[in-house]
Amino acid sequence: MRKILLNTTTNTSLTPSQTKLNATQQSSTKKEVIDLEPINKILRKKRSQNYLSNLSKLDTGSHVNMQDMVKTIKAQIEAEFPFIDCISNILIGIIAPCYLGDNYEVHILDFQKDIVEHFVHGQPLPNGLEAARSTAMSQRYAYIEVYEHQFCLVSEDGSVSIVKR
Repeated sequence: MRKILLNTTTNTSLTPSQTKLNATQQSSTKKEVIDLEPINKILRKKRSQNYLSNLSKLDTGSHVNMQDMVKTIKAQIEAEFPFIDCISNILIGIIAPCYLGDNYEVHILDFQKDIVEHFVHGQPLPNGLEAARSTAMSQRYAYIEVYEHQFCLVSEDGSVSIVKR
């Protein structure tokens, strides 16, 4: 299981590149309690229309080169969160309602496998994404970003709510 350790000391005199949060930094001296508040403050930021537009292309089926789509979305995520180093290391995947046909419920972007996959009724989701399935199927949110410790519920307008797991 991955662990997220953040350096949460802040110095307001530092430049943005110096204050970049490092999601992969580990303490060698002692175990620290994970303080997610600094990263949550950034994750609450409203998502851009470009980000939402790119994610909407995931529901297009297999005629699009999905590997290129995954690379584009990963680049967009890095652009959305410039102050978080390696956000894709803590983002497990993104889940959303699927509109490809009556048999399909949700589709996912799985960052561990770098794939887009569409799931039918009852087909289990991998890598801890199943916990967000019912919320995605409610269609109240455009997308759900699934992190190890929380979900970011992204509305159609890009606003974000964070729910702990």
